[in-house]
Amino acid sequence: MQVDEFVSPKAMITPTVAGAAATLISASLFINFRLAPKVSLLVLSFLLATIVAYSKEFKNPKVPRWLKIVLYLINSLLIFANATGTNAVLANREIASLFVPTVYAQEKAPPIKQSKPVFYDWTKGSQDPLAEVGPPNGALTLSYESQRVKKGAFSDRLTDAGILVPDYKVRIQLPLTKQKVKSITYIFPKEFGIAPVTKSPGEAVDLEAWKSFTIRAEVLMENGETLKVFQSVDPSKEKK
Repeated sequence: MQVDEFVSPKAMITPTVAGAAATLISASLFINFRLAPKVSLLVLSFLLATIVAYSKEFKNPKVPRWLKIVLYLINSLLIFANATGTNAVLANREIASLFVPTVYAQEKAPPIKQSKPVFYDWTKGSQDPLAEVGPPNGALTLSYESQRVKKGAFSDRLTDAGILVPDYKVRIQLPLTKQKVKSITYIFPKEFGIAPVTKSPGEAVDLEAWKSFTIRAEVLMENGETLKVFQSVDPSKEKK
């Protein structure tokens, strides 16, 4: 293999196009089948890298087998790197915001469910959403409990292995206190696509989620005062 072949425009275009294809396919699998992007991107990268089998180096019997394996691994990792970067850029540009579900009137609202974006940047670690909205009100706090949704024995095994993205049922409520509360209005992040919901003291809000989020509540006291409460919810930390 010559150096000019390695740095040629044709050699650079191949992993870029393959990476873009892997990104699009992975996004579709994530939305429709809950397949974790990091898993699908890796598998697709190695599948698409099999195109090197049609190169002259692979067909040449004089090329050692170990070199063919190295070329295959390098191409696979290059495609994976391109796909991961493309996925992260598209997620950060919030292209998925074009697909935010319709907000329904409260009386016709479907079950409250957190939508999945078209492109999800899985490379970011878990961040505390409360860092963006500030600390909660010290006088009142929201409580929540979560439980993973069972999809069947085979699906659950894939979820345990990290191949599928789990869904959780979450119940949020304001615990009863000695303070006189008149009503609680829950305000959801935009990925839930639903208008604020008002509940009476002691009533809970049930929803489905697949990743961490922050919920905001405006608590109306009987004396007319309104208190704002924030709660960071991590469904994966199941609380029963």
